[in-house]
Amino acid sequence: MTSQKEILDIVKFFLEDQLTEKPKRLRVVGAKDNDRKNDLGYVFTAEVDVVGELTNHKSCRTYSTLKHRLSNFFTSYWTPNTFFHWKYRNKESLRWINAIVVDIDKKIPIVELLTLIDAAGLPGATLINRTPSGGWHVYWKIDRVRAFSGALKQYEDITKTIAYYLGADDNALTAERYFRVPKDVQFFSKENSYDFETLINWLATKDVPATAEKNYGQLKFISKGILNHPAIRKLLKGVEEGKRDNTAFTLALVYKVEGYSKEQTLQALEAWNVKNTPMLSYAQLRSKVKSAFKSKYKGPKSSYVTELSGIPFTYRVIKNDEHPKERKRKEYVKLSTIKSAIIYALKKVGGQLSISQSKLAKVLGVSLRSLQKAISELRRKNKLISMSTGTGKSTVTVYKLCTNSGRYESKEIQLELFQNLQIPFLTQILLHMDVVVGGNPFPDSISVLL
Repeated sequence: MTSQKEILDIVKFFLEDQLTEKPKRLRVVGAKDNDRKNDLGYVFTAEVDVVGELTNHKSCRTYSTLKHRLSNFFTSYWTPNTFFHWKYRNKESLRWINAIVVDIDKKIPIVELLTLIDAAGLPGATLINRTPSGGWHVYWKIDRVRAFSGALKQYEDITKTIAYYLGADDNALTAERYFRVPKDVQFFSKENSYDFETLINWLATKDVPATAEKNYGQLKFISKGILNHPAIRKLLKGVEEGKRDNTAFTLALVYKVEGYSKEQTLQALEAWNVKNTPMLSYAQLRSKVKSAFKSKYKGPKSSYVTELSGIPFTYRVIKNDEHPKERKRKEYVKLSTIKSAIIYALKKVGGQLSISQSKLAKVLGVSLRSLQKAISELRRKNKLISMSTGTGKSTVTVYKLCTNSGRYESKEIQLELFQNLQIPFLTQILLHMDVVVGGNPFPDSISVLL
């Protein structure tokens, strides 16, 4: 673990003269503390309670206050970038950007982390602090920059790109965020200090696909993007004998996922093959491409890419369907039509029948809820009576038509039911009844009601 003296030394290296040593009332007259109001800043600190929630947020304007806060065992978070207001820790209140910081949740060895940084072409990190969960907070110290809107936008573009290459948390990319107090420092070098322009120039050399997303440390590629991964870029530099065959097949799958045709993939592998020692034959390359484009292969296997390159590689391909399935348009049936159909069907079977509600709803082509509502209204208006027997899925309801429902026999109702066919049950209902109570069963030859 890092000592209190070392922690304070690291913090002072990042904050420089943005904090004074002591409160103004305690300074010696003539002291050369930086009193320029527009150059000083506040650092926020926070503790962690027993359930892991941040609490007791405090801002510090002097190193004496900050030292006291850091000496508290429960003080676990700090802001490496500073604010002009003691009360507000938000983007609008930022004064200075002192460091580019990313949060990596993945539990990987520091050697792999350094390899990822190097493969991404990033300058060497200034500070690497291990978090209690086994993840990493990686810092790049820069010459302080005023936190104007343009600088904040560049900061977020840089952290977003670093997160893409290192697999960092894309919910921790803004400059006002808390990071862990460096209590478990694994690497620190004061020589690795840069101007903001260095990171901006690095950003200009990178091309992060706009469609690339991140989810719990795994990249999801909708279309383009895998060729930019550090592991794939390393393989594209060429491999030695013993890895050529597997690498050629793996790269062919990568190009396939990227949308290359067979011919384009073969041309790309020919250019890659020149970098190998010794080279594969043209026939071997063509064979790898032919195998890769078989339908059973969807993309490169992550474990193979990791083994061949030595760099952790994970991805998921999400198909971008140009012709998504159209949602079936829901057809609505009038409640009056359902009621009319129920009465009409009862008339045809002698005024009484036995069937489960779920099956009746299926036969009518309506929802169970609509059927129940229609039956409820018919019962309330004394058009029919019903009685259920059994429990659960075996429940069967006996429906009996009341004698005062003659108006449902009108030709107008029948015309609505048969000519305005919104539901197909009228030609099928009699074929689906389980038991006919109080009437004769229908012959098998019946296919229509009229």
